[in-house]
Amino acid sequence: MPPFSTSRFLLPFIALLAASAAIAADGAANVTRQNLRPIGEYIPYYAVNEGDEKLNAANLAAIRGMYWSKAARDHALLAYDFLPAYRQEKDTFKRADLLKASTAQLDSAYKASQGSVLYAVHRPDTGGLVVGRYDAAQRGFEVSLRANQGEGYGWNKPNESGTKPDPKWVVTLVGAWTNQRAHEAKPFYHPKSEGEAREIENRLSSIVTTNATSAYLPCIYLGHIVKSVGSDWREPATSYLVVDAVVALSPKDGKPLFTIDRKDLGDVIRIDKPQLAKVLEVEPTKRPSARFM
Repeated sequence: MPPFSTSRFLLPFIALLAASAAIAADGAANVTRQNLRPIGEYIPYYAVNEGDEKLNAANLAAIRGMYWSKAARDHALLAYDFLPAYRQEKDTFKRADLLKASTAQLDSAYKASQGSVLYAVHRPDTGGLVVGRYDAAQRGFEVSLRANQGEGYGWNKPNESGTKPDPKWVVTLVGAWTNQRAHEAKPFYHPKSEGEAREIENRLSSIVTTNATSAYLPCIYLGHIVKSVGSDWREPATSYLVVDAVVALSPKDGKPLFTIDRKDLGDVIRIDKPQLAKVLEVEPTKRPSARFM
């Protein structure tokens, strides 16, 4: 894979803005995928730090917004996250005065964060998505999502005064994996036309070896935040993003190949890890018992 560049990685999001069609959401439950929304409604977050000040500032605002989109209102925590002067002030009384004087500003920041739960997490590496070559029998491309259950991305909070030992936000992906049982149908992306199928196959064939049956690709996770959990001594402030759709990208130029959504990925997301299921307040999926004849 060629060296990653910010300008190249911005291309898929711009291209999707131009080409996407609006589809209404249906209000799905916590671990059920929702319908794809117009791409312009998703706030981008790039899972990479390149030292680009504009990109880093956008990432900070995005992951902070993810957390506060579902977190309970807490003026002291809001002040730490949104007010540099509050973080830098070490005098307890002055911090309290600043907090009291900034209530309206903090309420406005909280309201703005509650305005959207839709985010697009850009994953530049090729570890999260595998796409098979064209399958004539299925008339499509097999798709395998490879993220681990509980996998996520973190971003350090500003910590000018060093008052927090490990200040960080984390977004945990929910449903960025496929774990179909052997007897179940695998997810396929079905092109809308032969022309689209030919274009995808042509681009896949240009990035794999002759005998390869699949390609490892970078991707964008499009989803909605369902829950935020505050930090404690063990875990950072964490938000949970249910993946509603995945955009497959070419590792050569970062441009979109296709977008697979709930129609082909399936509505219900299986949660095998008890800890993740507990956070999301659902029962973990029970693995089938072995049978002896």
